[in-house]
Amino acid sequence: MKANAGEQAKESTSKLDLGARPQKLDLGDIKTLPQEKRVPPAQPTSGSTPAIRAEIGAAYNEEIAECWNVLPWMRQYKGPDPLIQIRLKNDGWLSEPPKVLNAVDSDPDMGEIARNAIYAITKCQPFKIAGRYANYYAVWKVVNTTFSTRGD
Repeated sequence: MKANAGEQAKESTSKLDLGARPQKLDLGDIKTLPQEKRVPPAQPTSGSTPAIRAEIGAAYNEEIAECWNVLPWMRQYKGPDPLIQIRLKNDGWLSEPPKVLNAVDSDPDMGEIARNAIYAITKCQPFKIAGRYANYYAVWKVVNTTFSTRGD
């Protein structure tokens, strides 16, 4: 019985086919093989300078201003400005609906301005800053911005 077990072991190892693999490693062959150059993808930068933050903030404002239609009566509004949180995916699309962070229930005009601003934010997507500032995604992923209709 032991002989049979040994013969079976020989048979199973002889069926193993390594194909045309070289029997020994020749380090000289490595230089002749085609090399794939890998460039690591750009990683979002968590740290940024105040100048970059200001530049990104200005870019946000420019994009939203292109989409925001401030109605004439809104320019006369003297109450508090709505503070809205914008959350974006790295492709410039909203990751969730914009949120008003301050209470608008007590002031119907402020509520109307907030709804108007949210409409503009939604209409502006995808935001172009996603392409221009891709390496600073951590900076523009979540932005809390005040929507003032008075231009101040």
